[in-house]
Amino acid sequence: MAQSPRPFRIGAGAGYAGDRIDPAQALAERGGLDALVFECLAERTIALAQLRRSRDPDSGYDPLLEARIRAVLPACVAQGVRLISNMGAANPAAAGAAVLAVARELGLPQVRVAWAGIAIYTWDVVFRASTVVGFFGAGGMGHHLRESVQRVQSRQVTAIILTIVAIVIVAELFSAWMRGRIARAVA
Repeated sequence: MAQSPRPFRIGAGAGYAGDRIDPAQALAERGGLDALVFECLAERTIALAQLRRSRDPDSGYDPLLEARIRAVLPACVAQGVRLISNMGAANPAAAGAAVLAVARELGLPQVRVAWAGIAIYTWDVVFRASTVVGFFGAGGMGHHLRESVQRVQSRQVTAIILTIVAIVIVAELFSAWMRGRIARAVA
């Protein structure tokens, strides 16, 4: 009888940007995990990160990143647990540098950071969100769509919707192409 493969255990270290750190630390220390995931990104979080980065080019990542990493990294390194996160928000490169600085501070020079920019993803999310929000009165492409719908301008409505769909498809194709290149480079 074939033996079933060992399950890959994933722990949720955070479910939003302001989530508590203690449960993540407990998971890292006693969870028997293969990976610990910090999911800290949403549209509002991206907007706030972009604002911080516009004020300070070395910022733009999750403000709790260093505290989270400091709390879990020693246990993760000791147990071979991978950390996966989107705490880089608007500045994944600076977030990676911050993680390496914490690792050096903790005496863990073996830590390596692999990051992939989320600029395309961020743009795609922001474009979709702005279209929806604009439809309800905040301006942008959604505003023009709503105005055209209200005036029963079917050609303009069709053109706007096709433009939105085309931009989203191009963004998805470009994103898939970039992910493929990153995957091949890392492999």
